[in-house]
Amino acid sequence: VQGSVTDTTQAVIAGATVTLSNTQTGVTSTRQTNEQGRYIFDLVMPGTYNVTVTMQGFQKYVQENVFLQARADVTVDAA
Repeated sequence: VQGSVTDTTQAVIAGATVTLSNTQTGVTSTRQTNEQGRYIFDLVMPGTYNVTVTMQGFQKYVQENVFLQARADVTVDAA
């Protein structure tokens, strides 16, 4: 699972917290966006996930029910 985080003007947001939560198991993993506003979660088990992005001064972004199949790449961009 990968993606980028931008504001409403398409400027990248570095240092945002991205949380990947498995809806069936409750297991979560957290990453920070890099200098280009990008994040990546490697080797994610197949399942259904919620992606949540938070950053002080911005509204929280939530993408629910992201379905991940085995050996699949999924991109979730947040604005």
